[in-house]
Amino acid sequence: MNQITKKYSVRILNRDYTILTDESEEHVMRVAAYVDRIMQESVDQKLGASDVQKAAILVTLKIASRLFALEDACHRQEAAGRKLIDLIEQRMG
Repeated sequence: MNQITKKYSVRILNRDYTILTDESEEHVMRVAAYVDRIMQESVDQKLGASDVQKAAILVTLKIASRLFALEDACHRQEAAGRKLIDLIEQRMG
């Protein structure tokens, strides 16, 4: 099945970017707004406007950390679900 690649323009830190993706416009805009917000927070609060590259690295690390935490939580939930299924099957059988 071929996905249709769409082209979107987003603005992050007052700079325009073109995104090619098979994701929905709503998804792309939501992600871009999130990245813009946390990039802006990093530039404003920690680094000053002069070091956008450093802000991008710090934001990337922050997003990756959140991703790994969510993946870990998902794996724990899957393991707990498997335990419950095993327990139910033992009691039924």
